[in-house]
Amino acid sequence: REIAGDGTRQYLSGLSVTGHRVVILVDTSASMLGYTILDVIRTRNLDEATQRNAAKWKRALAAVDWLTSQLPSGGQFQLIAFNETAKPVTGSGWQLVGKAKLDDAARALRAIVPSGGTSLHAAFGAVSALGAPADQVFLLTDGLPTQGAAPKTGAVSARQRLAHFNDALRNLKKGPAVNVILLPMEGDPQAAGAFWQLARATDGAYLAPSKDWP
Repeated sequence: REIAGDGTRQYLSGLSVTGHRVVILVDTSASMLGYTILDVIRTRNLDEATQRNAAKWKRALAAVDWLTSQLPSGGQFQLIAFNETAKPVTGSGWQLVGKAKLDDAARALRAIVPSGGTSLHAAFGAVSALGAPADQVFLLTDGLPTQGAAPKTGAVSARQRLAHFNDALRNLKKGPAVNVILLPMEGDPQAAGAFWQLARATDGAYLAPSKDWP
């Protein structure tokens, strides 16, 4: 599976897709519709076609395409979408790396309209539910979680979001390197430091890419 780039520029991102079993976690919460709170509010009130065409969401899809084009031949993968809940976008359990399977996963992801809150607890729980441990996890998100183990409504403070993040880490089995691609949302200054520490603690990579990546 290949992905065509624009121009001839090369990026030193530090991301290396290796290992026999690779998980890609994609944040599909409502905040993936925009880079500011105002953009998110405006876009989530529009039709679904417009929401799927939101610049930030399209950028997330392009990043997933880039990652899946790097998956090692002969390995296994799973693409998991998460907001307040989490589940594989196609099939169950580990899937064999192959063009047909990857294309199916890409189409299923493109059918999703970002909505709801964000639960890393659910995301990491879905990784653990795959059974055989992952060698690498790629987490594509835009900020700290707004939900914990049990969904709740109402406003969430910065302190609560950090507490949800730390609680979610207990649901992540030790072993896999966690690589983070952060598309930062305004009003969440603690996210960069928290996700950088997660990547560092698991021997993963942390990337807050320029707006023309990938």
